Amino acid sequence: MNSEALAFELWTLEKNEQAKNLWSLEAYQHELAHPDSRHFLLRENGGIEAFILYRVLLDELSILHLAVRHKGRGWGERLLNAFISQLSTQDPAVSDLLLEVSQENKAARELYLKVGFHQIGIRKNYYPDHSDALVMKRSMKG
Repeated sequence: MNSEALAFELWTLEKNEQAKNLWSLEAYQHELAHPDSRHFLLRENGGIEAFILYRVLLDELSILHLAVRHKGRGWGERLLNAFISQLSTQDPAVSDLLLEVSQENKAARELYLKVGFHQIGIRKNYYPDHSDALVMKRSMKG
């Protein structure tokens, strides 16, 4: 699948779930066209159920965006566990995962805590609606 088609599929998945801080189609296209952009897809029956867009710089991985097709059905946890498992074998140089999550997104915060992230900071007025983002980190080493 080319990056334009993938961008449209990811945007459609998120749009259909009525995400609060929805990326535009252009944002997906721009990110997927970036030479450092990487993605991880969780598929079932040929369709994308969940995804992560990320970048790696030296030993640090930044999760830029994550979405699931059906919230509340365990896809987020499956996605993160599969991603972390694959990462530990395919990119063992990565020592830390970082992400931002809306302070208002309780379900996502709880999910990230469950899979080993912890809060390390806050970004005030980070999102377009001026809500704050919590900066979270997960160590891949021990």
